[in-house]
Amino acid sequence: MAAAALAHAVNQDDCSIVVVSDGDGKSPRDTIENADATLPWPDHLRVALELMDERMVVQSGGSFTLGIALSGWSNPDTTWFHPYSSLGAALGPVPFHHLVSKLRSEGKPLKLANYSLAALAAQAGRFAQAGANPGSVLSTCRHGLHVGTAELTRNLQLAAQTAGVVTVDGQLESVLQAPDGSIDALLTTTGQRIEGALYLDCTGSPARLIGETLQEDWEDWSDWMPCNRVISAEAPTSKAPLPYSHAEANDSGWTRYLPLQGKTALSGYFNDGFTNEDSVKDRFRQFAAPGQLEALVSGEFRPGRRKRAWRRNCLALGSAAALTDPVGVSNLQLLRFGINRLLNLLPASPAAGVEAAEYNRQNRALLNHVRDFTALHYQLNGRRREPFWEGCRKMPLGETAQYRVRLYERLGRVALYDEEPLEETAWIHLFDEQGIRPRSYSTMADGIESAAIEAHLQRVRALMIDAVGTMPLHGDYLSRIVSRQKSKQIMGKPK
Repeated sequence: MAAAALAHAVNQDDCSIVVVSDGDGKSPRDTIENADATLPWPDHLRVALELMDERMVVQSGGSFTLGIALSGWSNPDTTWFHPYSSLGAALGPVPFHHLVSKLRSEGKPLKLANYSLAALAAQAGRFAQAGANPGSVLSTCRHGLHVGTAELTRNLQLAAQTAGVVTVDGQLESVLQAPDGSIDALLTTTGQRIEGALYLDCTGSPARLIGETLQEDWEDWSDWMPCNRVISAEAPTSKAPLPYSHAEANDSGWTRYLPLQGKTALSGYFNDGFTNEDSVKDRFRQFAAPGQLEALVSGEFRPGRRKRAWRRNCLALGSAAALTDPVGVSNLQLLRFGINRLLNLLPASPAAGVEAAEYNRQNRALLNHVRDFTALHYQLNGRRREPFWEGCRKMPLGETAQYRVRLYERLGRVALYDEEPLEETAWIHLFDEQGIRPRSYSTMADGIESAAIEAHLQRVRALMIDAVGTMPLHGDYLSRIVSRQKSKQIMGKPK
């Protein structure tokens, strides 16, 4: 992914992009999961990149996602939805969730997800891309992607090669350091010496460049992300994929279900001090028909981050740089964040001290927010008399996370910072559904009659329900774009 992105961002008359494999070259390095997900693109990139999304979905055998259904996190019998869309609509200067808070204070039982287009569409199994018309209710809806990692990797390798990226024969054998401590060259098993101005460490958790060679420290996140093992598998299905993923909490961790074309990818995250692999596999077998589980892989899960992702002339990407529990933000999304930041700060010369410092500053800030958002899923859980979850409620929170909780609990306001990876509505839904309800709401809401607020909510919901009715079923939408992409491929072949 990094090589393909760089190939389109630099002038290859001035520099070359070389990939040195540290494995068999046929599968993603250090990838335990068979699939992963992304968050929506930022608004300023969204419309321009919709066609790219279509290609990624088709090439990876994936699907679109409107959010995440979370079962058992607030309590064992409750499911809530993290939607990728705006929440309702403000009434004058009053934010929508403050209008809801006022009506709740009067005894009206309102659920925020009932006023989210993404949540309503996901519930109906329908999907459409938002489009460019800001006046349409569809513009309030965002989408991410579910992708098969092996299929996506193969297509990215082809895209990079087509764009001029060079892949050397052999594999990485050793890394040579210069006297100043930077990387001098890579040696391959075929005897080649590869020299570069900038080295990207994409070797996964072994981090053979930035970790093993440059000795950059790893910051452990197990105090905030308590799962230390993961098992993944695939279950074939003939059903059309749903337009959302499912994160199901259990007594010692959680299971992620990612719907793809023709199969569902399952990942079980757990702490081996509270359960074992056989119990997780039994949960998988409850989902899949007997004998249908495929690609069953397990391994250690060690969440955390490199203290400096860019050190000297080496930049780490993927799990060489950071690894997070994906209940909130996926590791594929972290990779995309890292590549986008590299493109924005791509140095013009090997002396890149300023660029590296700024990259590391932005990266630290973003990963702090990812860590806090993820940790709050565990710390705010409502599961009782289960040792794993009782321990999670006692986890220490960072100062910023504590402040976010206090501010929302007191005033119903979300503290937003630079390098936020998530929109305000993601924090609102997390707090609201995990039991943090504001003790007060905007005083401006008291200037609006309750009847007028109720009428406004009814209009908003009616508009959204009408919009959902115009959307095709997600399976039909997928079939249409798969046919369109295949037609383009056929048309592009020479006679």
